[in-house]
Amino acid sequence: MSAQLHVIANTVTEIPFQDASMDIWDTKYRLKTKDGVAIDGSIDETYQRVARALSEVEKDKNKQEQYYKEFLWALRQGAIPAGRIVSNAGALAHKPATSTINCTVSGTIADSMDDILAKVHEAGLTLKAGCVAPDTLVCTEHGYVTAEQAVTGKHQQILSYDRESRRFEMRPILKHMITLVPTDENIEIGSHLGTLTTSIKHPVLVYRDNKLQYVRADEINLADALVHYQLPWTADKKSALKAWFAGAHLGDGSAYEKTMTYLPSREQWQLKANAYGKRLVFKIRAAEREVVERYAHFFQRFYDCQAQVVPAFTPNNTPVWDFTVASFKASAASELFDNQTGKKSHSLKVPQWIKQAPGHHFLPFLAGLIDTDGTISTERGSATLGCQSGAFANEIQGLLALFGVHAAITARKERSHEYNGNLIKDKGGYSVKISDSEFLVKLSAFMADSGKKNRINDHQSQAGQYDHYLMSSNLRTALEACLPELSRVEKQALGFYHGMYKQATVSRIYLNKWAEKFPHLVEPINFVRQLRPVKTIKRNLAIGETFYDFTVDKHNNYLAGNNGLTVIHNCGIGYEFSTLRPKDAYVSGAGAYTSGPLSFMDIYDKMCFTVSSAGGRRGAQMATFDIGHPDVVEFIRAKRENGRLRQFNLSLLITTEFMQAVKSDLPWPLSFPVTEKEVKVDKLDLSDSKQIIWRELPLKDGYVVNNDGLVACKISKTIPARRLWDIIMSSTYDYAEPGFILIDKVNEMNNNWFCEKIRATNPCGEQPLPPYGSCLLGSINLTRFVKKPFIHDAHFDWDTYRKAIRIFTRMLDNVVEINGLPLPQQREEIIGKRRHGMGYLGLGSTVTMLGMKYGDARSLQFTEEVTKILAVEGWKAGLSLAKEKGPAPIMEQLFTVTGEMLHKRPEMIADGYKIGDPIPGKLLHAKYSRYMQQLAKEEPALVAGLMEIGARFTHHSSIAPTGTISLSLANNASNGIEPSFAHHYSRNVIRAGKKSKEKIDVFSFELLAYREMINPNAMPYSEDPEQKLPDYFIAADDVTPKQHVDVQAAAQKWIDSSISKTANVPTDFPYEEFKSIYEYAYDKGLKGCTTFRFNPEVFQGVLVKESDLENTTYQFTLEDGHVVEYKGNEEVEYDGEIHSAANLFDALKEGYYGKF
Repeated sequence: MSAQLHVIANTVTEIPFQDASMDIWDTKYRLKTKDGVAIDGSIDETYQRVARALSEVEKDKNKQEQYYKEFLWALRQGAIPAGRIVSNAGALAHKPATSTINCTVSGTIADSMDDILAKVHEAGLTLKAGCVAPDTLVCTEHGYVTAEQAVTGKHQQILSYDRESRRFEMRPILKHMITLVPTDENIEIGSHLGTLTTSIKHPVLVYRDNKLQYVRADEINLADALVHYQLPWTADKKSALKAWFAGAHLGDGSAYEKTMTYLPSREQWQLKANAYGKRLVFKIRAAEREVVERYAHFFQRFYDCQAQVVPAFTPNNTPVWDFTVASFKASAASELFDNQTGKKSHSLKVPQWIKQAPGHHFLPFLAGLIDTDGTISTERGSATLGCQSGAFANEIQGLLALFGVHAAITARKERSHEYNGNLIKDKGGYSVKISDSEFLVKLSAFMADSGKKNRINDHQSQAGQYDHYLMSSNLRTALEACLPELSRVEKQALGFYHGMYKQATVSRIYLNKWAEKFPHLVEPINFVRQLRPVKTIKRNLAIGETFYDFTVDKHNNYLAGNNGLTVIHNCGIGYEFSTLRPKDAYVSGAGAYTSGPLSFMDIYDKMCFTVSSAGGRRGAQMATFDIGHPDVVEFIRAKRENGRLRQFNLSLLITTEFMQAVKSDLPWPLSFPVTEKEVKVDKLDLSDSKQIIWRELPLKDGYVVNNDGLVACKISKTIPARRLWDIIMSSTYDYAEPGFILIDKVNEMNNNWFCEKIRATNPCGEQPLPPYGSCLLGSINLTRFVKKPFIHDAHFDWDTYRKAIRIFTRMLDNVVEINGLPLPQQREEIIGKRRHGMGYLGLGSTVTMLGMKYGDARSLQFTEEVTKILAVEGWKAGLSLAKEKGPAPIMEQLFTVTGEMLHKRPEMIADGYKIGDPIPGKLLHAKYSRYMQQLAKEEPALVAGLMEIGARFTHHSSIAPTGTISLSLANNASNGIEPSFAHHYSRNVIRAGKKSKEKIDVFSFELLAYREMINPNAMPYSEDPEQKLPDYFIAADDVTPKQHVDVQAAAQKWIDSSISKTANVPTDFPYEEFKSIYEYAYDKGLKGCTTFRFNPEVFQGVLVKESDLENTTYQFTLEDGHVVEYKGNEEVEYDGEIHSAANLFDALKEGYYGKF
């Protein structure tokens, strides 16, 4: 008998990735160009990109290099950030700008149509972003610059618009972005003066339907008006002479360098000349003495030059005035016109300092140009500026547009004429004509006291008749109210007889007249001055594809455009919908009955599918719903309708009070908050417990609230609690939804218990979040720390695991700085609290590799220990980071002690706190949160340090499902906290261009490892001794529901947020036993519970076992009425493609066929 020898590997790091894993990495996480060319050459290059991007957050170059190495080590060791981080960190230059945050929670949806639709808009922006062309002007702290300059130069402030006050102000830029826009997706929108070149998806602020609203650029029409910014007709008087000089010199002056050679006896003069540098000669000649004297005055004032103005004659005997000065010191004046010396007439440019700050300098600069190179019409008082350069004429026209002034450019042909017997040649060029007399009068204040200035003032004509704005309904109504007070003469003068106020647009002439006559209407008149009608819309411009964008603080918009600035907007979500009034409730303001929350959920559902299928992230949404809402039964049953709410996960907010009612078989009232008006109209008795129930709800504005902060809710119906419980259980048994969030436990254990009332979670449920909260996640692959797997001395490398946690904590904290969230509320929330959720994946695979059975006593002990170390090491890192970089801002914030705080934490009373006392966030967090009190029993010194200094973040841990990450970057280690679904099964994935989901075969990581290290012939389900796996190789169906809950409970003790876990049960699992799972989860103190039972009549699911498909028959009815049957795993040709029968059936039934 010969012995069989095996070489046992110590680690499992070199298991080859299976094809399915590489395929998902390639399609979801690998960085590519817009043309699909791979930039990441391997998974390790993906890790290098992520490590570099996150290390660059560090301030010091040495630290950047240090942590690049440490982060790369951690990534290679199994610390895997969430998918958005892996795909987007360090990818800004190669793909559309997106966030590094996977999911968010919506702001609280108020019970009003405006807020419902506003939150839809916010959700769309969270999933999608826009951008502007590179040469588009924006206004930053450096003045008017191109969008490209602002992004590449990392400018810090940008001009933004406050929609509430209707005022413009500078706001901080939070993120700079570069994106690619195909030619067929760009658009140019033109108004009376300016143009905006952007992407078709970019939201632009327009005035439509009598209100300001954001509209996608490609949905703007000629009836809309853009919100324009117009510079006031003023300038900085302190720099006015310098700006005037720059204009006058470029108009008729000249400058050239004069070189001097000194005799040896004048060596000191030569040294002095060398020290000064170049010596320029400045000359000017003009017909009007006042202009030349002002030019000379500039040199006298700033350079102490004493040269004089002298009379002279041109070759044509025309009398003129000359001024010449040559000075080393004065040569610095050339900087004011950007050193445009020598022959310059064909290449003139407006000086950069004038263009960057036109509001300070352009008017005196233009005054200088007109003084020297302009003519004034005595017929209309218009000014015409002549120049040789077309580019210079366009610059002047564009700058005038910033002031709301139109200028016409005409090309002049070459011509000649005789003067005083001499032939005068005109070389042609360009004329810029300004006909706005009102503007020219303002401009003349900066001109020399010459004949031109006098002619502007003496020959004014009517101005502004061609300068049109969109008329607002508010101003029209206000003017109508003034009619009775006006005389016939006034009505005539103000345009009322001609109905000027009734027109769609109004000229500046009448706005000025109305402002003078009706000073109390200054605000609506000034608002109309911001509204420029859309004149042109052009598509598919032949321009480059690189565009630029910004994320802007507070207002979430910025001004951009050419020849005028226009307001445009910046780039999985959870919601609570039980804030909306129930179906058939009467709305007095509308005189109608509501359609209920579910109808509005349909709107959100379609928005999510539309945005994601158009190229954004394919996002899920989580909808939560209060167990006491009158429409709760409709919510529970919502997904029974084919194709409905398929972009949503549904979860019920289950209260402790409801669970007690179920256990005690009590009636359960369904209710909704009431307003003061409803109490009076419906004659409600607030003391009658049959009419009113007082509940603790987060949304109190507008409703009746008592002294304890409870909201009065009108009882609309009562249902036995157990009957409602049965409805929930039958739905979860058949449809796997709704999920089960024990919301009172969530809030009791929330570290931010003192400032948050959680009512929603991210789509997978592991992150209960406040309004606008964000889901920053990462998971450690536990299989990477198993040494000598599958044999008697298999063990876990605890020291390396601790090191990985510490480094990974810093990595995730750095993600906060590059979050890229599109809404200001989201950014404020994540920056103020810096919460993240570190978890792990591969628990099921790991316990198998260590020779344990998932759910047995040893595995429960391991689960608690591995989770406890995750928590302790994470909070140690949080304290260390706070010492180095500072705690989260909320830790230093002072809160006021309330009665509600003392009610929830009576120990604060024992510590001497009273209502109204100030208390820092770090104490409320570290001393009085229930989770930290639990941690303090194990690590008292650590928690004492957190009380003194504050933590770097408010939350550290949560366990995500990690489905795609596990399958790809972890080579199909088990998802999150789960056991392996099966050791050989199929996964349904969405492919771009495929009309149904595609089935791919996958193997569990532990099976791959066992075959690589122990027995290459091993196969699941085999009875052959040569192929049989050890009995600890179990999968999800081999684990009882009770064991699933026990594993979750073992981890939940140390997880400060929550856990996404699904208890998989067989299709034939008894219903009565199934119902007990949820009660057991409640009794074990979990924050939530979710189950999955394969039910092909309802939906296909993502993970499917081959045996389930083999045992399920699908029927298809053909057009001629014949019925054909296929097993779920059989291939079917339909519509020119090959599909599995199960996936084709699901796509047709659910209505998503052909829509990916």
